[in-house]
Amino acid sequence: MGICKCGKKLVGRGTQCRRCTALNELGLKALAAPSKHGDVPESRRPPGTPAAPSGNSQRTDDRQQARASGGANTKPSRSPRQVIPRYPQRDFSAWKSAFNITLVSGTKAWKGLNKWIRSVAEHRASLAAFFVSCDIAFGSEPVHHAKPEDARGDVLKMLWNGSIPNVIERTDVARSDKQFLEQMEKLKGWVEEFAIKVERRNTFLVSQDRVLPVRLHDVLEACIHLSTSIATVSALVRRKNMQPLKLTDCCRNLVWELETNHGLSQAECHALIKCALRSHGCTPEQVAPFDTGSVQRGTIRAKKAAFIRDVRNSYDVITQVFPTPKQPVPDVPMKKSPQ
Repeated sequence: MGICKCGKKLVGRGTQCRRCTALNELGLKALAAPSKHGDVPESRRPPGTPAAPSGNSQRTDDRQQARASGGANTKPSRSPRQVIPRYPQRDFSAWKSAFNITLVSGTKAWKGLNKWIRSVAEHRASLAAFFVSCDIAFGSEPVHHAKPEDARGDVLKMLWNGSIPNVIERTDVARSDKQFLEQMEKLKGWVEEFAIKVERRNTFLVSQDRVLPVRLHDVLEACIHLSTSIATVSALVRRKNMQPLKLTDCCRNLVWELETNHGLSQAECHALIKCALRSHGCTPEQVAPFDTGSVQRGTIRAKKAAFIRDVRNSYDVITQVFPTPKQPVPDVPMKKSPQ
C-alpha cells in the first residue's frame, strides 16, 4: 500500500488511484489535493515519486513573481511633506549696518530709497503745516506729529520690517488660525443642536421643586447670536485654494506700498527690496525672484495682481456678509385721479 499524489491510499501495487489513472487516460493532469498538514510526508511517499511543492512555498513564490512583474503598477508612496525653507533674519541694528554697506550710491535701489524718503518727508511737512493752521484757527494745543527730518530713520525701519523673510512664522500663524477656525465651526454645530433642544422645551425649564418655570428665551437668543457671529467670521476668514507661503509673499505689502503710494518704479522697488533681503543675510539664489530677469517675466507683477485680486475678493465677501441697508422710499402723497 502507498499514498497517491492526491492524498488517497493506494490498494495494490499501483502508483496512482483510480481517479488519477482515469484522468491520465483522458489526457488530463492529475492535481494534488492539499492536506490539512501541508504536503504528504516524505516517509509516506512511495519510492520514485517526486516531492510536490508545498502550498505555502508556492503561494510565496506567486507573491514574489507578482511583485516583480507588477512593480511598475504598484501604488506610489506619498510624497514627503514640503519643507519650508528657513531664511536668515537680523534685528534692526545689525540689518541697518549691513544695509549701509550693501547699498551702493547711484544704483536703482539707492534712487528708490531716496525717492521714498522724499515722499514721506513731503507728506509730513504738509501735515505739520495743516496742524499748525488748525492750532491757530481753533486755539488748541499743538499736536505732536512725526517730523520730516526723521523720515530717513523711519523709512529704514519700515523697510526692515516689511522685508523680514519670516516664512516659517507666517506659516505657523496661518496653520494655527485654520485650526482655531475649525474649532469655531464645530462649536457652531453644537450650539445649533443645543438651540434646537431649547426650542423643543417651549423655552421653559421648571425648577427642581416643580414650582417655578424659568424661561430660556435669553439662552436661545444667545445661541442664535453666537451661531450667527461664528458664521460671519467664517465667511470673512475662510478662503479656497490657498497656496504655500513663499519669500515673495512676505514682501507683497511692501511692493504695493512703494509702487502705489510713493511713486517708485518697478525696477527701483524690486532693487531696493532685494538689497534689504541681502542685508538680512539671504543668498543671491534666495532673492532670485527680485532679479531683473524675474521682474521682466512678471514674477512680482503677478504677486501684486494677485494681491489686488484678493483685496477685491475680500471686499466682495464683506459686501455679501454685511449688505448695505436699502434706503427707505419716502412716502409720496398720492394724487387724486381726475373724475
